[in-house]
Amino acid sequence: MQNTDNKTINAKEIFTAEKELFEITQMIDYTQLEKNQQELKDNLNRGYYKKFIYDVNLNKDVINNYKIHQKLYQPTEIYLTDALTKPLKNTRYLIYSKEFQEIPKENLACVYQDMKIFTLGIINCFKIINIKTQKNMTQITLLHYNIFEELLLNHQKTKIEKKIEKESEKPIETSTDNSTNDFQLNYKIETGIGLYENKNKIEHYTKDQVIYILKLYIEILEKFNVEKIYEILEKYNVSSLIKVYENSINHLKKMSVDENTDYKQMEENVTNACIDTVINTLEISKNLESNVYEKEDISSILAISEDKLDEIIDLNKN
Repeated sequence: MQNTDNKTINAKEIFTAEKELFEITQMIDYTQLEKNQQELKDNLNRGYYKKFIYDVNLNKDVINNYKIHQKLYQPTEIYLTDALTKPLKNTRYLIYSKEFQEIPKENLACVYQDMKIFTLGIINCFKIINIKTQKNMTQITLLHYNIFEELLLNHQKTKIEKKIEKESEKPIETSTDNSTNDFQLNYKIETGIGLYENKNKIEHYTKDQVIYILKLYIEILEKFNVEKIYEILEKYNVSSLIKVYENSINHLKKMSVDENTDYKQMEENVTNACIDTVINTLEISKNLESNVYEKEDISSILAISEDKLDEIIDLNKN
């Protein structure tokens, strides 16, 4: 029991620290940074960046959402391989990262047994270094960074960026292999990295949305042990949780607010209400089996299917 408590505390501290860093970088005036940010500079210029790839078929309207120098936020795990094969799909994400973890072969499905698969954590930040199109193939080069390093990335172009930019200018090696490679590594990515679909529009995840997700994770860790909560989060579509939150915030913005009303407080209330909805659903789901109307209501609020809700109910029985 003591061991579980320690894990919960450590996990909560990690999420809390991450949330605070996101909030700090949200407020900083980058023009006021000193030029001698040596610690950050050294961190970004170390030689242990490694190349990873993720190939996927994307529609042109999705690809057109990407611009060089954009920041991307992806609030889900990303699965990559370091097998630098010729691309077999129409879009290649070429990702430079120093924060990677190889997944043991025994934890991989059979179709991936012959590949080295790596994972990047549950909150990922990228800067688009280059977008290169050759024939029907597009290569999007990304620099993976942590939120603390964003201070320097906004301040000046770093040596690692210049190096990656130069490497990404090389011609793309297209494949003559016509086989269909249908492996779906990144099942949690709704459209492309950093993007999700909302009301038939492609939108970018924002830093505010990531802060919301981190707040949600912290609250969930208050109520459940860490092993259980990762199982539960596996059942949710993160973009659906964000849509519910974003729609609530947009509704608040459209409301006519009195001059004396504290908008920040109202926004915080809406955020807390969205979080409470998820927490309450997790807590009461075990009592919903026989009440189809309540189940429909909860399913609608969370923007998840009743089948997914049933999975959560079954999980809470264990």
